[in-house]
Amino acid sequence: AGGGHAHAGLCIPQHPSWPDGIRGNVLMNNIHGARINMDVLERTKNPDGRDGSGYVAHHGADFINFHDKASQIVDLREGPDGTLWMIDWYDLNQCHRPQREAHDYTTGRIFRLGKKGQIVKAVDFAKLSNDALVDMINNADPFLWRAACRQLQQKQLPREAVNRLWDYVFKGTPPDKASVGFWQRIGWLGGATNHDGAIERAAGLVEMFKPVMLPSTFAGLLAATVESKVKDPRLPEVLLDLAKTHKSQTIRLALASACQRLPVEQRKPIVLALLAHEEDKDDHNLPLMYWYAAEPIVAADPAWAAEALAACKIPKVSEFIARRLSEK
Repeated sequence: AGGGHAHAGLCIPQHPSWPDGIRGNVLMNNIHGARINMDVLERTKNPDGRDGSGYVAHHGADFINFHDKASQIVDLREGPDGTLWMIDWYDLNQCHRPQREAHDYTTGRIFRLGKKGQIVKAVDFAKLSNDALVDMINNADPFLWRAACRQLQQKQLPREAVNRLWDYVFKGTPPDKASVGFWQRIGWLGGATNHDGAIERAAGLVEMFKPVMLPSTFAGLLAATVESKVKDPRLPEVLLDLAKTHKSQTIRLALASACQRLPVEQRKPIVLALLAHEEDKDDHNLPLMYWYAAEPIVAADPAWAAEALAACKIPKVSEFIARRLSEK
């Protein structure tokens, strides 16, 4: 929309100060159109009207039109206090010319978009104490809590800092729908809490949050827990229970993604449980995600593949299993 098909950079503004209609939508630069398009995310729907596992984007109003053919924003990111930072390559030659002499290397620009008169206080995260960093992960500013998480992940945290971090979870107020964002950030920190071997509580974390979390937030926590590679021997059992019993397709999408990070033997029963959900056969994402989780098992274990083929309720995955088996 607005010119051409080449796009670069992507940002989803999340700071509370962004107005409705912008916050939570997708901003992406349109190189040939010299503008930033905005796409509005809409939940996918199943044929029976139930929410699907993901989102589809529709063109919204342009966010910015530069009215300058040389403008080429190649990256944009949300900074502190809801500011938006943009890198502009700024060159009339947009593409298809690999020669260095065809490009102008002297006119690049950086823009900061913010509220009129806005003054953003600089924070030196490297100088903050562990306690201050732990406190900051409950901040409403996405830039601040992500930076605090990143700083904590890079440190060799002492045991007392690890224990204080986890006390937020296991000794504080039980999580509810008003605080799910904070609890998701704790899960995002899974890798940081395991430097000294003090914490191996991934399964307990997932179990604790299962009854109270919004599916989308819980799915993020689940993915972060598996991504952090915390080797909790109970984790596969917890994931299997979720695959069998949870009603949310968002959760099953996270499980299918998580399986792709598990060893083949550990993922076998989880994938079998996912393939039994016939209600997922028309979902926008799940059939292919289930196949991506299953394919390495089919390649490694034809006997399991035959069992999966008999139990599978997802026609697309059945087709792919049969095709992969025939290749073997």
